[in-house]
Amino acid sequence: MDNSIKQCEYVQTKEAKCQDCYRCLKACPVKAIKIKDGQAYIIEERCINCNICAQNCAQNAIFYKNDKEKFYELMKTNRKKIVSVAPSYASICAKWERTRLPTALRRLGFSAVYGASMAAKIVAQKTMEIKNANPNKSYITSLCPTVINYVEKYLPDLIDSLIPVASPYLIHARWLRQKFGDDCLIIHLDSCIPKKMEILRSEFAGLVDAVMSFAEIKEIFIDEDISLNSCEESEFDGLSAAENAQFYQLVGGLSTIAGIKEDLLSTEILSISGSQDIKNSLDFIKTNVGVLVEPLFCYKGCINGPGMHIKNNIFERRKEIVDYIKTRKNQTMPTEQLENIDVSRTYSRENILTKQKFSPDKIKSILVRTGDPDLTKRPNCFSCGYPTCTEMAVAVLEDMAEIEMCIPYMRRFAESKASKIIESSPYGIVTLNAKYEVTSMNQAFRKFFIATNSAIGKPISHIMDPEPFHKLNTEKLNILDCTVKHDKYEIVCQQVIYKLDEDNYVGMFVNITKNIADKSHLDELRKRTLEQAQELLAQQINMATGISKILGENSAYSEVLLDNLIKFTQEN
Repeated sequence: MDNSIKQCEYVQTKEAKCQDCYRCLKACPVKAIKIKDGQAYIIEERCINCNICAQNCAQNAIFYKNDKEKFYELMKTNRKKIVSVAPSYASICAKWERTRLPTALRRLGFSAVYGASMAAKIVAQKTMEIKNANPNKSYITSLCPTVINYVEKYLPDLIDSLIPVASPYLIHARWLRQKFGDDCLIIHLDSCIPKKMEILRSEFAGLVDAVMSFAEIKEIFIDEDISLNSCEESEFDGLSAAENAQFYQLVGGLSTIAGIKEDLLSTEILSISGSQDIKNSLDFIKTNVGVLVEPLFCYKGCINGPGMHIKNNIFERRKEIVDYIKTRKNQTMPTEQLENIDVSRTYSRENILTKQKFSPDKIKSILVRTGDPDLTKRPNCFSCGYPTCTEMAVAVLEDMAEIEMCIPYMRRFAESKASKIIESSPYGIVTLNAKYEVTSMNQAFRKFFIATNSAIGKPISHIMDPEPFHKLNTEKLNILDCTVKHDKYEIVCQQVIYKLDEDNYVGMFVNITKNIADKSHLDELRKRTLEQAQELLAQQINMATGISKILGENSAYSEVLLDNLIKFTQEN
């Protein structure tokens, strides 16, 4: 692990588990992952904290920083302890669990348990006021910290389009501090990992002491031996879930809270989720006015956030929260108590990512190394994690990627390496197809049997007696080891014949002519030759076979051939 690389504070990689599969890079919407020596690093200045990399890592090599120790340290203080709970909790709690969660939180030491959705209505109202006051301008709602990071770093021209209204949990925290005093301890529970970083912004310093994921609080319940089964029913403090307030963590939730009904014929409000739709919608408002984009980066909204410890069907989760909202719909959420609370927020231009530009010649120099520089002939296979070969070349120049990430390049490299090893072998090697026709032969074989490339495609009988190959097939042997005298060429060979697969044969020939007179010397030579062959092949082939095994079908032929050569030397 290279400690000189500055990774994200809350999302990092485990070197021992990272298998250089580039799956995280393929999933990352902004390519914020650096690959060095096959190891993935999440680069802080590029990362937007979407956590898609961790959710897509099949090796569990990417992890979120766990804040349990921070939680326990905070809970040791004598400050009045308040917990604010995001409404997405209802999507992973059964009906009976929802009414016992407040009790479980109080057992942890919280003196007050509130729902953050209390502030959702005023956020919705203020958002619509700003939009309606400027009908010729397009806006982006401010609920999702990942979207804010994306705009601030990659779309600076749209920073002024971000609604200058804070997220409900932040406004709720301001209200809690007004109610309980600045010295109170406020912890927010949510499915959203990026909020852990959002509270570190200077304008929110000291507002929320910690953001804990539902997964972390579940672990804490287990550590403290608190089971919802043993908790009595109780309610949240205050009116935490009235009307449609809990909708704000669902796609289209904020506009629903504002009383706007979905209209398929309207393009004024775009309620979307998922990285690609968000990219497309933000491109859309660059050239279209009067549009309000209501984006949540996680697919289907915050009920699919990375801090969820239950990964059941997303539509089951949506049904749970909708059913819960229906039970509270007739209760009115008063906003008067929030009227004197500051709901504003600002955005920064300090995080704008300035990417280095490279000349076409420099990009071409990388493309030449990985294959044909003609872009029309490039595979753009996406195996490296970049959509196009050009983007991968730029990443190499930025020191974010390595040439070896190009799978077609590595395949050609492995095949070339295997071919060179076989071609330079001191043993004669020939391959035949199912018709016993020569498909390839190395330099030693050509020398032994005075053969030229004109023999390629012709039956092996043009060079030698094909009987050993026929015998291997008719007697269904795996391998045939024999000594054969080739009078035509005045040589004696120790021969190993075996099937490469159903349609191909391999012959390996060791010239033992000079030592045939001395049988004991011959046996010793045969043993020593095979030992040397094993050592030589093991040293030369180690890298090539290791690469070949991950490169796909085109390298399979060389891989099997080399594996069988090693097997032969081991068995003998």
